[in-house]
Amino acid sequence: MLELFHLYRPDVSYVQGMTYPVIVLTITVGKVKAFSIFSNMVLANPFFKRLFTFEPNFMGILTKTFNHLLLEYN
Repeated sequence: MLELFHLYRPDVSYVQGMTYPVIVLTITVGKVKAFSIFSNMVLANPFFKRLFTFEPNFMGILTKTFNHLLLEYN
């Protein structure tokens, strides 16, 4: 399914970690519906699109937020 997504949207392509939501969706709703939901989730939601395209500014914000929360937790 991720190979199909790569062919469908080569600008986003495949990124490590995409497998987890795809597996959950496939088990829950089946292959065809899972592809549709996953594609819409990645392409329509700015958070996921930025996450999977590794937009530098966004990744910096995520890293700083994660570090802040980790320090606060410790």
